[in-house]
Amino acid sequence: MLCHPAAQISMSRGSAGSLRETFGPEQSFSKFVSFHRIKMRREVAEGLRFSCRGPRFEIKKQQQDVLGFLEANKIEFEEKDIAANEENRKWMRENVPEDSRPASGNPLPPRLFNDSRYLGDYEAFFEARENNAVYAFLGLTAPPGSKEAEALAKQQA
Repeated sequence: MLCHPAAQISMSRGSAGSLRETFGPEQSFSKFVSFHRIKMRREVAEGLRFSCRGPRFEIKKQQQDVLGFLEANKIEFEEKDIAANEENRKWMRENVPEDSRPASGNPLPPRLFNDSRYLGDYEAFFEARENNAVYAFLGLTAPPGSKEAEALAKQQA
């Protein structure tokens, strides 16, 4: 499903440049998706295996879920690696609002931003997806024919 016939789809992993998706001459949109690159290591000893299902596995799974959705729906985005780039990590930590921070420690990825406007974490993204409201969550107009556009049309009728 295409977002818009004029949308240019590209993906940047860890670059600091800015990508834009243009819906028309009057609309320009850029998303910032911060991700934490995780190197998972499995240690296997004789008869002993360690599961990689822990907090890092969950973060990686959530990142893949967000990326998969954005790519499948041809939504242009910029991925920021906060593990390899201190500037990206600092920016993300400074731009997550106080009420969205954990009680202790730093905010964990994935975190979604529209330019510098904080959109939410994975739970907010997941809830929006479950409610067929991801485009609204991202600050985009839902493409014609999408479930979200149809639901919005029913609400307005």
